[in-house]
Parts: sequence; C-alpha cells; structure tokens
Amino acid sequence: MIIALVVLAPLGCAVRAVEPDASGSTSTDAVTGSSAETTDGIGEEGTHEEGTHEEGGQADTDGTTDSDSTGPDPCAREPLTAPPGGLGNLGFGFAEYPDIIGTQFELADFDGDGRTDVFAVGDKQGQVFAQDCLGDLVAGIVIPLPTTWLANVQAADFDGDGDVDLMFFDGLVSELYLYWNLGDGSFADPVSTPYTGRPDVAPIQLDDDNADELFVPNWHSEEGSVVQVAATLETVTTLALPACYTANSAVGDLNGDGLDDLVATGDCNSHPDYLPLATYHNTGGDTLELSQQPFWYVGDSLSGSDVLLLDVDHDDDLDVVAATSETLVLAVNLGDGTFAEEPGLIPFESTSTQRIVPVDAGGGTLGLVIETQVGFPPDLTASLVVPNDTWDSATVSGLDLQGSVVDGTDFDNDGRTDLAVLLGTDGHLGIWVSGG
Repeated sequence: MIIALVVLAPLGCAVRAVEPDASGSTSTDAVTGSSAETTDGIGEEGTHEEGTHEEGGQADTDGTTDSDSTGPDPCAREPLTAPPGGLGNLGFGFAEYPDIIGTQFELADFDGDGRTDVFAVGDKQGQVFAQDCLGDLVAGIVIPLPTTWLANVQAADFDGDGDVDLMFFDGLVSELYLYWNLGDGSFADPVSTPYTGRPDVAPIQLDDDNADELFVPNWHSEEGSVVQVAATLETVTTLALPACYTANSAVGDLNGDGLDDLVATGDCNSHPDYLPLATYHNTGGDTLELSQQPFWYVGDSLSGSDVLLLDVDHDDDLDVVAATSETLVLAVNLGDGTFAEEPGLIPFESTSTQRIVPVDAGGGTLGLVIETQVGFPPDLTASLVVPNDTWDSATVSGLDLQGSVVDGTDFDNDGRTDLAVLLGTDGHLGIWVSGG
C-alpha cells in the first residue's frame, strides 16, 4: 500500500473532504521571527479598512496591486521562519497575528477573491480579516453577536448564491443564528430559529441546488436528520445513527457519483470498546441511505474526535481515518463506497478528544498532526504520526505547535495543508504555513 497525501485538512469535528484529482489601522501583518509590524486590532463597526503595501506598487481594495509587468512580483511573499519544536522540520514557516484575537476562528473565503480569510469570534462580536495577496490579514467589518455562549461556528453556502455564510449555535437557549453573506464579505443582520439537535453538525449538499443542507446529529439514541437551512430548518430526511451519541462526521463523495455522502461516528457507554461507525450514500432526491455499519471492537471510541476522509492508498477514492482510545483506524474504500471488513490499525493510545489534521510529511508522504487534551483545564499534547505503508505501525514524534489546533486549510493556495492554532492567554491567531 502506498500512502500519499492528496487532500486538505478538515474543518473541525464535522468536516468536508476535498476530492482527489477609512482612517485608522490598515492591516494585521504576520509576525515572523522576532520582528513585528505595528497594527491595530478591531476596526469600526460597519466599516471596512483596506490594507496597503508600499513596496512593489499600491494595493487595490481587492488585494491586487498596480505595477509594471516587467518589475518584481508585488505579491511575492517573504519566507517565514519557524520556532523550534514545531513543523519547521517539514518545511513549514510560522506566521503570528497578535491582533487577531478570539475564542474561535473560522477560515474560509468570505469575500470571494479566492483567498482564505479569517472570522474571529470575540465577546459578543466577531470580525472578518480578509487576506491580501501578501498573506497579510486586513481588518474588516465588525459583526455584533447575540451572546458570548456561541458554539461550533460553521461557514458554508447555505442559500446557494455562491458565497460563504456563517452559522452559530447558542447552547443556552437552543437557538441557531444565520448570517447571510452579502457577497462582499459583509453580512446581513442575523436570522434566528429554534434548534433542538446537537451542535456537532456537518454541512452537506444533497441535491443540485448549490445550497448546503445541514446534517444534525440528535440526542441520545434518537434519529439524525438533514435539514434545509434556507427553509428555516425544514427536515429533508431522517436517518438512523450508529452511536448513542453521534458527535463526529465527515462529508465527501465515497462512491464516485459526484454526490456528497456521509460518515458518522460517536460513542456509546454500553459498548465502550466499540467504534460505532456508519456510512451513508446519497441516492439523490434529498435522501441518504445507510450503506455500511461495521462492528469493530478496536478500543473505546472518543466523542468529539475527528473522522477524516482521505485517499490514503492513492487509488482515487476516499478512505476513512478515525481514532479510538487505543488505535488509529483506517477503513479502506473498495472503490464503490463500501469498505474492507478488516480495518488497518495503528497502536496510538489516548484518553481524550483528538484533533487530527493531515499534512505533507515530505515528498507527498502522509503525516497526521494529532492533538490530545487531558484534564481540565485541558493540557494539550501534539504529535506527528507518520503511518507505514501497511498501516500497522507509525513513527511518532512530539510537536510544539505554540498553541491549540484550530483548523487545517490551504491558507496560501499552494495546494498543501496549513495549520491554524490559537495562541497565548489572550487567544490570538497563528498559522503554520506549508513550504514556508
């Protein structure tokens, strides 16, 4: 078996696979090494502050520059340095943004310019920071948020108009808040609706209307559902779930028909050493059907742990990677969206929730950045796990990521996964950038 990394990393515990094949401050620049450029943090509510860079030409409001075509590239980025103990040995650089502070960060292209931006969730307000062509994050509009108790921010195109919307959950009053993107990275006033499911949702597109629906895992031993967000959470379909509590899911095309399918796992106290995994195929017409539910007793399941869809064996279909308290589990796709009866198992012990982000460990070799959390307040430990070809052992080395894992995404558009982290006691943003 040849293990190769061909996809980008997940977004939180609910993830979508990437298929194979004014005046005031202007920008929040990355800190590289020990030097930093002076910036301000939050812009004025309802305004957008554009960034400029003098070298190589004047930046336009869309992040591009006007310059002589025969001159130096005005968007050429300076190489980043990396602190010791992290991903520097894999060629990653490290960018630190001390003025982008939040309790949660969501990374997506909010303004439609093809570059990944950042939405920072603060105390009753959030702010978009738009990435310019130099990789700097420009302070954008401030959005009032209804409460400080928002959980599991989601970014997806819920109304099918081609731009990325925002969704938040208020766990105290069981309310869901939707912020519709106006097309330029600003948002309409929120629309709220009652919500009774778990917040561990996954955007999924069931039909050809370009709008993402929402997979909703419900509470103990209840059915899950898929709802149309743009239709005030109207239920589209229901489905039996594999676990007492289903908290982990991933979305991608499992059987090559071009439709979003679903993988779900969770935990069940009555069967603590059982991984309750199930796969669902999209049959078209707003329906998901249970495809497979293997019975694998491979260690205690971990509620909240990432489940990934990756083309691990480099055969142009998506395999499943999951974790238990004892093992990393590989379910190999047989090519039709069904999976081998015997999984690959790598010993890897953990008693905590895990974040798992795939990275390029060199030469296209798959590496898994795994973060475990122990105790309360959580003590975070990160490791780089590089599986062998037969997925029965791995090399494991410790990592100092400088902070806790937020997300894996292609921040600099080079086709490789970068890793966002939350830093310091104030909770500011850092990004490990592949290739420096």
